[in-house]
Amino acid sequence: QRLVSNNPAAIPSGIRFIRLILGGAVVDSVSLGTGIIDQFFTSSSAGFGVGEFGVILRTTSGGLNWAPQISGTAQHLRSVFMATATTGWTVGDSGVILRTTNGGANWTAQTSGTIQSLRAVHGVSGNVNAAWAVGTAGVILNTTNGGTNWIARTSGTTRRLNAVFATAATVVWAAGDSGTLLKSVNGTTFNSVSSGTQQNLHAVRFAPGSSTQGWVAGAGGTLRKTLDSANWTPRASNTTQDLHALFIQSATSVAYAAGAGGTLLKTTDSSTWTAQASGTTLTLTTVQAFGVDSAFAAGPDAPFLSIANAASSSAWTATHAGGRGFDKLLAYKRMLPGVVNTLVLQAIDTTAGPLRGYEFVSDLNVPAGKDTTLTVNLLDLCGYAGTPACTVP
Repeated sequence: QRLVSNNPAAIPSGIRFIRLILGGAVVDSVSLGTGIIDQFFTSSSAGFGVGEFGVILRTTSGGLNWAPQISGTAQHLRSVFMATATTGWTVGDSGVILRTTNGGANWTAQTSGTIQSLRAVHGVSGNVNAAWAVGTAGVILNTTNGGTNWIARTSGTTRRLNAVFATAATVVWAAGDSGTLLKSVNGTTFNSVSSGTQQNLHAVRFAPGSSTQGWVAGAGGTLRKTLDSANWTPRASNTTQDLHALFIQSATSVAYAAGAGGTLLKTTDSSTWTAQASGTTLTLTTVQAFGVDSAFAAGPDAPFLSIANAASSSAWTATHAGGRGFDKLLAYKRMLPGVVNTLVLQAIDTTAGPLRGYEFVSDLNVPAGKDTTLTVNLLDLCGYAGTPACTVP
């Protein structure tokens, strides 16, 4: 059974997700009218994606299937960080901060004290109390009590900050437009550090367990590295595409970068970056590796990409349609002989709670060994302008 997207088109703003139900069980799902801006995996199979119009998705299948979660907001969510498998934050436009303590089953709004767009959030793995968020107009926020209170910290800049990374409980880096690079050694006071570039910086990462070996990435293929947390030297990315995301897998070798034009880069020697076959020309805004072989990448318009044998391959696979919406879906399943199968196609609004489902039901009875394909035009479903009102289950 599978959902196959067809004919990309705009979807009415209330509809965020379509899922296919066969025999009473959810067997597949695809996001509509929205896309993943950022992701965070806590294992090679379990992870979260956040994005436009308040979408929060969770996967336990390495991105093969995604389940929508209730965010309670229609603001774009731009970053997600999980301190543990169950506790983490997501942040976004208009100062939105949400926190979960139960693996995403519930997301609770926290008071940020700002209306600026928050572009990134990060903390220390295992620490459920401390986190930092950064955003437009040089905003830096910090909590030390799990988000009960978020305190504004002085950044010394009004430039947009696009990335934040904590290497320890009090050592924090922030990067932003026009080469802005900031560092704090106490978690509260931030000082400017020369990045050596005027390009907009979109990502800053340090190697696991290291406070000295780090990278920044940004516009025009900018890549710069430090070995002492003080001096940042250029590295050849071999691309002029804007780079939006970084992930440093190990202190001495493996790292990934992702960006515009479907750009995916990898280094295995911490020096030479080579292009990976992403299979897309759409912008990628997030990349993450887990273990030696598993890695994931995504973007608001792009499909969700994964690679299962990263140590020996450079070809990524689109494991889920992802991206923006579609006006038509093809749903099919190989049926059992003589069995009537009930198919339910539900349109889900993830900004509301509880979920609202709009159902299209078809009883299918087909010969053994045959594939039945049902084409569903979403505009023929209920709930759209000029169509019958939906029955809310």
